Amino acid sequence: MAKSEIQKDNLVVVKMDAVGRAAKEYLLQWRPGMNDYTDDPLGRIRDEYQRNATRRFIGIVRIIIFAALFMAAIFFFIGIGRTESITTHKGDNPMAVPQSKIPIWKVLLAEGASEGAKGMYAIGCVIRNRGGSLKGFAGAKRKDLDAFVTKQGPELARLAQNIEKEIFIDNATDITGGATLFENIEAFGFPKSWDKSKVSESAKIGRHTFYREK
Repeated sequence: MAKSEIQKDNLVVVKMDAVGRAAKEYLLQWRPGMNDYTDDPLGRIRDEYQRNATRRFIGIVRIIIFAALFMAAIFFFIGIGRTESITTHKGDNPMAVPQSKIPIWKVLLAEGASEGAKGMYAIGCVIRNRGGSLKGFAGAKRKDLDAFVTKQGPELARLAQNIEKEIFIDNATDITGGATLFENIEAFGFPKSWDKSKVSESAKIGRHTFYREK
């Protein structure tokens, strides 16, 4: 090969290298995030590993957040659903929640925590039938009422509060047949202070027998 041809070929290679460097500088100028791994062959692998690790971490955080929101939604709907099966109709005599030094929902817990949602609902109906009066309710007289309520836990407390709202705000149906009296007859017998001739049994809910005054 002639010397002139060799020089010509070398000139072409030099020009191609110059074009390559110019292209790389252009890309680095307009894409600052693009790394030059010429002097660090393992740099690309290391950076790719770091990017993948970041993606995995973000994915785990998203899963945790989604799971937390999902569980919160489940507990929220469970809390609402516990009172949905008690009544489906409205009563005829709406009234506001009576103003009292003792919250009615606390009395519902004190009188019927062991009777469940329906039992506490029935007791709430009796309070409404009495015009909101708590007179005669042993639960309202408990000196340890607040401590007792706390002991029942937040879930049962929310249930009692929802029942109070259903009865006095939403005006839900009376399931006691208009009762103004109730007692656990099996455990304590018929109260001696009541006149049997002036009351009639109207409902039996749980361990409580309900009576309507004649």
